[in-house]
Amino acid sequence: MQTIRIDGVDDSSRGLKRLSIIDSMEIEKILPKLLKLPSSERAELATQLIRSLDEAEDDDAEEAWAREIKKRAADIKSGRVKPISWAKARKRIEAKLRARQG
Repeated sequence: MQTIRIDGVDDSSRGLKRLSIIDSMEIEKILPKLLKLPSSERAELATQLIRSLDEAEDDDAEEAWAREIKKRAADIKSGRVKPISWAKARKRIEAKLRARQG
C-alpha cells in the first residue's frame, strides 16, 4: 500500500514532495472514495490521521501502556479477571453514563 500524506508539507529540500489532498480535491469528493477502500487500507489511513494529531510521542506513555497490556493479559490468563462481551461492556458503560447525567 502506498503511504498517503495529507499534511501539505513541502520537503523538497530533501527530495520529497508531500501531496496535499485537501488542496487538490474537496473533502466531499475524497471521502466517498476513501470509504470504498478495503478495510485494511481504511485502518492504515485512520492510523496515519490519528498519528498526525499527536504533537510528539510520549515514550513513558508507550511503556506504561505496554505494562498495562501485559498485566491485563496475565490477569485474564490466570483467571483473576473474567472477560465479558463487548455488548455487556457497552451496556455497563451506557448505564454509568446515564447515571452521571442524572
